[in-house]
Amino acid sequence: MNGNSFINSRTSIFIIKDYKWDYLARYEPWKDANGNRSNYTANGWRTVTIPLSMFRTGNGLGTSAGSLTDLLRNNGSGQIIIYTTNEASSPTGTGLNAAIDNIRVVRIQ
Repeated sequence: MNGNSFINSRTSIFIIKDYKWDYLARYEPWKDANGNRSNYTANGWRTVTIPLSMFRTGNGLGTSAGSLTDLLRNNGSGQIIIYTTNEASSPTGTGLNAAIDNIRVVRIQ
């Protein structure tokens, strides 16, 4: 993420495959592990790792994908869709200012 991407916002980044909602990964840096919300500021570029376990059923809140085959199906191909959504009840004060660069899938050992 570039610049002050998420200042005082509740903008989420969702990642899904082939416009299907079987599994969804959420990037919500303004939430802690318990779902508590706080202001978030990103200064400069950030490297974000989204492990397979973050791809979950139930709008990204359910059960994790057990394998890449669960996520990609047997053909192992398709599109990855990235989009944002604002969870707040009003527009964000700053909007979303983000850049995405160098997306890759790697095996984490």
